[in-house]
Parts: sequence; C-alpha cells; structure tokens
Amino acid sequence: MDPALVLLVFVASTFLLLWVLVSVPGFVRRVAAVRVPLAPGPIAGIVAGSLLFAAVLRERPARAETPPPIVRLATPAADRPPPAVPAAVESATTVGYQVVAGDSLWEIARRHLEAGTGERPTSTEIDRFWRAIYAANRAVVGPDPNLIFPGQQLQIPKG
Repeated sequence: MDPALVLLVFVASTFLLLWVLVSVPGFVRRVAAVRVPLAPGPIAGIVAGSLLFAAVLRERPARAETPPPIVRLATPAADRPPPAVPAAVESATTVGYQVVAGDSLWEIARRHLEAGTGERPTSTEIDRFWRAIYAANRAVVGPDPNLIFPGQQLQIPKG
C-alpha cells in the first residue's frame, strides 16, 4: 500500500477519534447535565491503536505484479573463466539474444513476450518464460539466474 495513503488514513483516523473523544463528553454533559471527566488514558489508547492500525496496513505483502529483482550487475570473478559464448543461432525453436547492461531474465522474458503478442504479459506468464529461458541457458548463465553478464549470448525459446 502506498505510504502516503497509510499516513493519510492514520492522520484522519487519529483526528476523527480525538474529535469523538472531545465532542462526546461535551454532548453527554449537556444532555445529562453530568460532568464526564476525560482521562489521558483513553487518548493514549486511541493514538496507540491508530499507530498499530497504520503499522498493520504498512506491513501488508507487496502486490504480485512487482517483479522480483533478477540481476545484480557484476563482473565475472577473476578465478572463474568467462562463460562460453555460443554463436548466435536462429532456428525454428530458439532465437539468439545478447545480454546488455541492465538486463535481467525477467525483463528479457517480458520484452520477448510483449513483442510476440503485442500485449502486456501477466506476471505469471513472465515468471514461466524467464524460467524457461534460464533452463535453456543454464550452461551459459551458471547456477545463479540472478547473475547474468553483458555480452552473454542467450538462446530464447520460441513459445
């Protein structure tokens, strides 16, 4: 949930509850002609409840549309040989793609799906497709799909 919305809900609920606390005793006094003392305890409870309510709203999980981070830009370790770069091959089942700086398997999958259909793919479709790309390129990418390097040549399965 948007932090500004959480803050707005917190502030509005606090003011509303404080207004009720201030207004109700005066109304009761006028109607019943009885003095109703207002102790600081209820005010503190309402403020604490409002803070708890705002914290609960803030701790909700992120929406499913938020893609997970896929790439950490890094350079290959000196003790590890650079990954093999197969020649770009286009066949009936795959298309060659060269990784550029800032790429992630998620973004590569999203762009290829969008180019193929002309429509915005869902998170589920992108998730399935980036995993298929990784499975087809495990030898090039290595054991960590979050770590791809500019210049790597990937084979993108046609789906």
